[in-house]
Amino acid sequence: MHKPLPWGPEALFHCRQAIDAVDETILDLVNARLRIARRIGEIKKAHGEDIADPVREEEILRRLTDKNPGPLTEKDLERILGILMDASRTIQAEETFIPEKEPTLSILRFRPRLLDAETRLFGVIGNPVGHSLSPVMHNRALAATGVNGAYLAFPVRDLPAAIQGLKSLGAEGISVTLPFKVAVMEHLDRIHESAAAAGAVNTIVNRGGEWMGYNTDGEAAVTALREKTPINGKTAALIGAGGAARSIGAALAAAGARLIIFNRSVASGRRLARRLNAGFRPLSEFDGKGCHILVNATPVGMWPRVAATPVPKEAIRPEMVVMDIVYRPLRTRLLREAKAQGALPVDGVSMFVHQGARQFELWTGKKAPVSEMQHAVREVLLEGEQTP
Repeated sequence: MHKPLPWGPEALFHCRQAIDAVDETILDLVNARLRIARRIGEIKKAHGEDIADPVREEEILRRLTDKNPGPLTEKDLERILGILMDASRTIQAEETFIPEKEPTLSILRFRPRLLDAETRLFGVIGNPVGHSLSPVMHNRALAATGVNGAYLAFPVRDLPAAIQGLKSLGAEGISVTLPFKVAVMEHLDRIHESAAAAGAVNTIVNRGGEWMGYNTDGEAAVTALREKTPINGKTAALIGAGGAARSIGAALAAAGARLIIFNRSVASGRRLARRLNAGFRPLSEFDGKGCHILVNATPVGMWPRVAATPVPKEAIRPEMVVMDIVYRPLRTRLLREAKAQGALPVDGVSMFVHQGARQFELWTGKKAPVSEMQHAVREVLLEGEQTP
């Protein structure tokens, strides 16, 4: 048993010695972890696998959170693990990162490029777009891959004029958000089958002056859900009948889900159900019975109306996987109540990042840095949740 240290300068000296020894041990352990991470990166590259593995990272965070005895808080543990994950991905990918003075969840960032006459223009159009994290996500991706580009948010009132203006400026890629995902289709030169199937466009690609509309929402939603659950043969309840619901519904149906549309407006809900060969019920009748997957494809619960939720808590059942496409706030009321009911919540960040990654690849021809994009978005959302 250690002899108790006395109070005073001598005690402080011994405590600092102990701290120094612990810090040196931590340094040795971190470097040991990075050496293993480098080897993992070599194995992944040899097998053609992606460096980023969000599912594995979430498992690590969950396991260590459960094992954490304190006094380290859960928030600080998540921040420390974020730093370790960034460092591990860096050494695996062998990219050049520039540390910032003040660490955040993603301590290692890329040096921004100077804008010049060769800078490529990308952006998002919608109304409103002030809340959008697309600029944060895509500008991180551009910097991470060394693309001389800038991604801006354009609040639009006059859609035809905006499209003409962006064409005149030579924009190479545009994201489309509410309320223009359907209306924009008539202003494009061609519609890709992904957008034709969904009946909505969320991505515009400039191919040599020809503007082509794609939809990456549905593919992204299915990818996010498959990280948590199989889809084929499952009953999926989809809330909404707008542009996002169209694309997600089409993708869920293609993935083999038994689809039921729930919507406040009976007329628009039935139209979408007929289009997708799905069932329909008014949203007021949702009780969760027989439902394996629940997807909120509406803006209900989005900032600033964060107290709203599309369905009552009592309708959420423990066997459900509940996904909300709203990503701001990160933990919507729907997801908080889903967790409280024992269901598996899936936040909107995964879908948002996957749809953005596909956009980035369509625009640049480069592989999207998915992990960096995800960390960029989560940084902002987590910082927002910590702000009083």
